[in-house]
Amino acid sequence: MSYLATVSVDIKNGKYGDYENVCAAFEKLGLERAVSGHSREAKVPTTLVAGVFTGTSGAEIRDSLGKACVKVFNDKALKGEIFLAVARIDASDQRGQHGKNHRTAG
Repeated sequence: MSYLATVSVDIKNGKYGDYENVCAAFEKLGLERAVSGHSREAKVPTTLVAGVFTGTSGAEIRDSLGKACVKVFNDKALKGEIFLAVARIDASDQRGQHGKNHRTAG
């Protein structure tokens, strides 16, 4: 199944460069600031990234991606908040949404 994951970050005392560095690291996880739609591409705000993932459940993607995002903050010695939401985007009638707020130390 396919899921759209969106991640919003708030870096404690963060500067523009901090957000750019986090976004660059998040790109390696499959999260980008440019999001493609049916007929065009949109650029989301600096504090938001999104990506499409395949998995067995939204909760599985939420949990693994949440851990990876927190690791990025820890590796860069950043403190702040990470909000992660995952929504199923399959064409079926079943819908599932999963969200979780991750707080880094500090």
